[in-house]
Amino acid sequence: MTDSRSSRRGRRNPSVTDEAIDKIQNLIISGSWGPGDRLPRESELAAQLGLSRNSLREAVRALSQLRVLEVRQGDGTYVTSLEPELLLESTSFVSHLLVGESALELFEVRRLLEGAAAALAAARIDEASKEALRGKLERMIESETVEELVQADVDFHAVIAHATGNTFLTSLLASLSSRTMRARMWRGREVDNALDVTRDEHRRIFEAIVGGDPELARAAAMAHIASELHPWRGPSHSLCGPSPPDTPCRQHYELKVPPPTLPVKTMKVGLHTRLKPGVEERYEEYHRAVWPEVLEGMRGVGITKYVIFRDGLDLFHYIECDDYERAIAELARTPVNQKWEVEMAPMTTVAHDFSGKGSDRMKQIFDF
Repeated sequence: MTDSRSSRRGRRNPSVTDEAIDKIQNLIISGSWGPGDRLPRESELAAQLGLSRNSLREAVRALSQLRVLEVRQGDGTYVTSLEPELLLESTSFVSHLLVGESALELFEVRRLLEGAAAALAAARIDEASKEALRGKLERMIESETVEELVQADVDFHAVIAHATGNTFLTSLLASLSSRTMRARMWRGREVDNALDVTRDEHRRIFEAIVGGDPELARAAAMAHIASELHPWRGPSHSLCGPSPPDTPCRQHYELKVPPPTLPVKTMKVGLHTRLKPGVEERYEEYHRAVWPEVLEGMRGVGITKYVIFRDGLDLFHYIECDDYERAIAELARTPVNQKWEVEMAPMTTVAHDFSGKGSDRMKQIFDF
């Protein structure tokens, strides 16, 4: 029994039709039949494969549905072009049937693939594609309805996929985007300020790709897909919501990381930084979709909790880790964190001091 047969059938026992499908598949894989080739007449092929004509017809019908074979009435049966776009049509159909956790898993797959596509595009994109991408971004900015923006969003990602030069990746992403379009449209209607956030996310992706920065492009694309996933999954790295007027700190961001398996002494660190006037919303937008690589970087240096409170322009950071000075020094050397800080710097008058001993660190006076 072949691996492909096992994966296709799962737990059920193989049928005669399955055997027929496997034999036809093996002839294509071996090169005996190639794209565009005409299959022998039904009687000849059934005898060649040792199958009944009924089993052969069922196999041909199944492979036609998968776009592997094409039955031309009055002419015969042919192997299709076997192009990725054709073969992945069934992926698009099946993706519409996914619900619940399966739908969330689909988003996670798309997040990884979009990140990879953006990174490849940043390394391979030509001038024509740069202009095409710029045009799609301008369409997003000018869109007046959710539907217009969503279509521009789809077109924007299609240009990126095409710029990779990888036809399989392009086709796979196209097959996934139709399932997620409805979620995009829902998000545009239901989430406050979602259209502006989406435009800003795509601007960052565009700048990273046109600037030829694969890792920044990957991070920006993955953060964008993560923000699409947010309304489905629930709060994560996001605003806690409005607070009463007399609440000192109005906004709250939180990163929760599983604690280390080995017991270690936890350091608790408080920091104070300050925003420039007028950038509060932009700062919040960034922290609604922190780049996944930044979060992974914090986990990697031992930070197990990071919370940010805002009171007007003042930001108060609470951090738990095993060794703050070591952690902050390692982050300072991380390229992705350096790029994140480049984004944050124009918004702050008092920024993080990555020496670990700077003026932004607050004195602890009580711990209960």
